[in-house]
Amino acid sequence: MATISSIILTELRQALAAGANPTWTKAQLNAALQSIETLLEAGSTQTAISNAIEAAAAGVFNAGQKRAIFLAVCVRKAAI
Repeated sequence: MATISSIILTELRQALAAGANPTWTKAQLNAALQSIETLLEAGSTQTAISNAIEAAAAGVFNAGQKRAIFLAVCVRKAAI
């Protein structure tokens, strides 16, 4: 299980609560954030993402570029 530091958890909680009327407890939000971190850190998840990008453009992108592509898609999806 991947672990998010308490400093980062605090930053994430504050960002999510800003301008919102939170209906969750600190513990509930921590658990949700931690579960996403664990999922994204799983080797099978990282391999699946890497393989999907590789299937689309074999040999074009290095590992850092693949991470940047994934982040760009996540940010775009979050903005919708």
